[in-house]
Amino acid sequence: MIVEWAPFTVNEGIKDSDLIAVANRLQTDFLAKQAGCVRRELLKGAGNGWVDLIYWTNKEEANRAFKNSENSPACAEYFGLMAPADPQNTPQGFAHFTRMANW
Repeated sequence: MIVEWAPFTVNEGIKDSDLIAVANRLQTDFLAKQAGCVRRELLKGAGNGWVDLIYWTNKEEANRAFKNSENSPACAEYFGLMAPADPQNTPQGFAHFTRMANW
């Protein structure tokens, strides 16, 4: 099991309800069609900070979906709501983690 941790901030003026509506379209139009996508959680932190937490069966499928996202209108719409990454803010971007234990 691979867990994808993808923190981001949204552009000013984006309502939570708008982000969630676009996130739903991303789920149904893109992620649900990607092999290896097990489940996804959308988390909200302080301010306009969010995290997409996506569970994949393996890293190869996660990487393939990342490549496929380049041609997805649903991904383009979702990513368009995100503020540009701040190079001073290292938690932005995404990373893959391997589940080592489960309780």
